[in-house]
Amino acid sequence: MNRLVHAGIYRLIRNRAYIGCTLFTLLYCSGLYVLQYWHMKDIGEHYSFEPLLFNFLIIQGIVTAIFMSLLVGAEFSEGTVRNKLIAGYKKSEIYLAQLITCILAEVGMILAVYIVCTILGFILFGPIEMPLGQFLMMEVIGIFAGITYTAIFNVVIMICANKANGAIVCILLAFGIIFISIMLYSRLGAPEFIEEAVSGAGKIKNTAYIEGGKRTIYQVILDLLPNGQIMQMMNVGEINGVRLIVSSILESAVLTGIGTYLFKGKDIN
Repeated sequence: MNRLVHAGIYRLIRNRAYIGCTLFTLLYCSGLYVLQYWHMKDIGEHYSFEPLLFNFLIIQGIVTAIFMSLLVGAEFSEGTVRNKLIAGYKKSEIYLAQLITCILAEVGMILAVYIVCTILGFILFGPIEMPLGQFLMMEVIGIFAGITYTAIFNVVIMICANKANGAIVCILLAFGIIFISIMLYSRLGAPEFIEEAVSGAGKIKNTAYIEGGKRTIYQVILDLLPNGQIMQMMNVGEINGVRLIVSSILESAVLTGIGTYLFKGKDIN
């Protein structure tokens, strides 16, 4: 399997879709910095760059869906997967090698943005203001959320075995994850009590507040969604880094097992 991973990395560093997505992510983050810097100068107030650094992770799922569908989909359309099977490689080896390649690509992209934009943020806004441990924890959570995205999309693409269909399903899935995460995060963020201004009764129970088993279910789903992990991470006041990282690891492991099993039974033309 090592040869498959090495071959995948070689193709990766020459893949235009991956390079283009990495540059887009870097430009997106850098653009936010420049806009915030101009705004800071206009109003004469100081801002820290840490919140902006992690902003790109909100769209990382869409970016990952694009480069993975093009990268992995090409393996099928060009007959590379069939050739690997003819060469004697097992389907499980092919699946895991492809996943490892995509994880390395995802982590490399995120680390590139972290490094470049941290340096740029230091130049424009000054040193990091949040505690270093918290800052590093947020970076790690972002990386594991990206790994979860790769595990999700790898299942879809390897089962679809079609570049166009895989791209459509993955992009729609990425938007779906974002939408559901926002909905769940909003519902869970509803306060338990609200002020009743009309009757003057003070604080009353909020009917929109979710509690009990339903709240637990919502929270588990939010923890399992990569974008849900990112949204919780960016709300630094409520961060539970260990829980989010463990959720990412468990979900990725389960999805990898399911994807490997389904790919073994797939007929490769």
